[in-house]
Amino acid sequence: MMETGMKTVHPITLKVSMMRAIMKI
Repeated sequence: MMETGMKTVHPITLKVSMMRAIMKI
């Protein structure tokens, strides 16, 4: 899904997205 696009983005953005997903839960 978005993993392909996230892998292209900087690792910092990936970590932030993961943190936001955890906060959403």
